[in-house]
Amino acid sequence: MEKNTPRSIAAEVSIRELLGKILEKWYIIIATVLLFATSSAVYLNFFSTELYSSTAKLYIFNTEESKVQSTEFAISSYLVKDYSELITDHTVLQEVIDNLDLKFSCQALRGAISLNNPQGTRIIEVTAQVPDAVLSKKIADEVCKVAQGKIVDLMGVSRVNIISEGLVSKRPISPIKPKTVIGFATLGLFLSVTAVAIVYITSDKIYTENDIEEYLGLTVLSTIPYSNMNSVKKKTGAARRRKNGK
Repeated sequence: MEKNTPRSIAAEVSIRELLGKILEKWYIIIATVLLFATSSAVYLNFFSTELYSSTAKLYIFNTEESKVQSTEFAISSYLVKDYSELITDHTVLQEVIDNLDLKFSCQALRGAISLNNPQGTRIIEVTAQVPDAVLSKKIADEVCKVAQGKIVDLMGVSRVNIISEGLVSKRPISPIKPKTVIGFATLGLFLSVTAVAIVYITSDKIYTENDIEEYLGLTVLSTIPYSNMNSVKKKTGAARRRKNGK
């Protein structure tokens, strides 16, 4: 007769029984969810840094062109990459730092700035992300202002316009606290349920008479009710002392 391994094979565990065991450990699951949610909330409120974003836009074109051909437009759009390199050059960034009296290094400021060129356009979007909403707008605007003159002087472009200044953001772009807390709470739920399920599936303990018959292939003839022997001994001793008058 083939002998089954107690709960070591997941296929032998019924879904209903597994769910029942998971529900029995509801207090562990809830405690884990609360721990993850609380820990993430504490970290976000006291240790994380909120970042605010602001975007200004430059438009680069040549006023001497009477008619823009498709090939010329493609070349001009390709050159936007060169302009982007110039915008993040240390000469531009250092001037921005000096003008705004920033406590940034050129490397730190470069890391706080991102550039984007919408496909098929001569527009360059300059985005600044720093922990201060007002400062992020000032940096984005000043980068565009300084780059405006540098591109004209160094790249031989006829004209560069600032078509849109940055806005003061009312909300941080990161971290998004409600979503983050919910995400960590969900992670806690998943990990706790998974842990309870794994512990139960890999357990070799016998819980009920049905477990004996199902996993060991034996028939239960009778059962002995569980009793706390220490408690029984104490009660018996107390009864004897009362009887003896002690």
